[in-house]
Amino acid sequence: MVLHFLSGILVGIVTTLIFHKFFYKKDDEFLKIFVSAMVSIVFVGIAWEIYELYFEMTSFSDGMNYYIDTSSDLFLDIVGALFGVWYGLAILKKETKQ
Repeated sequence: MVLHFLSGILVGIVTTLIFHKFFYKKDDEFLKIFVSAMVSIVFVGIAWEIYELYFEMTSFSDGMNYYIDTSSDLFLDIVGALFGVWYGLAILKKETKQ
C-alpha cells in the first residue's frame, strides 16, 4: 500500500513537471496540468493492475479480496498523485517567482 502511495507521488510530480515543460507553458494552465497528471496516474495504476493479473500475482478467483485490493491500490495511487501534483505545482510556482 505504501508503494502505491509513493508511486502516485512520483508519477504526480514527474507528469506535472513534464506536462508543464513540454505542453502547457503558461502559468494559468495549472488545471490542464492537474487533469493530465491525474489521467496519467489512473492509466499507470490500471496498467499495473493488468500486469498483476497477467503474471498471476492476483486473480479474479480471489473473490472479494481482489476487488478490495484493486480499489485500495487505485485509491492510494490517486491520493499519492494529488500530493505529487500539489508538490509539482509548488515547485513550478516557486520557479516562476524567481
